[in-house]
Amino acid sequence: MSSPAYETQAERDAAAAEFGAELARIAAEKGLPLPVPSELAWFRAEFEGEHKHPVGSGRPGESVPDRAVLYRKQDGTTPYLYLSRGWVTLALGRTPDLAEALRAAVRWLAGARLPEIRRTAPFLHVEDWALAHERVPLTAAELEWRTRLQHFDHGC
Repeated sequence: MSSPAYETQAERDAAAAEFGAELARIAAEKGLPLPVPSELAWFRAEFEGEHKHPVGSGRPGESVPDRAVLYRKQDGTTPYLYLSRGWVTLALGRTPDLAEALRAAVRWLAGARLPEIRRTAPFLHVEDWALAHERVPLTAAELEWRTRLQHFDHGC
């Protein structure tokens, strides 16, 4: 079964609202304090955490939020979750259980560190370099290469 082709913006908006409602329903059923998505589309929901973290870019005083991005296709493929700090993906993976993905996203957005995420959401892949980066931020150049290689390795 292929993904639906939404021909109009109204159809895309309605599908996005339906996806948002499904996420809110699951979060409510599981007692998860899911924030309102910062971006929502029929196939994607992005959430931003309140905690800010220093960036390893060398720019003094710069900080970025944690983000959780959940991709889901309407064709029945399993959801894909990315957990990032700013735009640097630190953990990613698939699970057939949307509630499990939401639980991991909520933990991340609430300030959980990567070792806890690794233990409580085993479907997520956390690279050793990401654990090191969480302790001592890597340089911008090293982050760029690490994330490119990670996405290449995972076919993202």
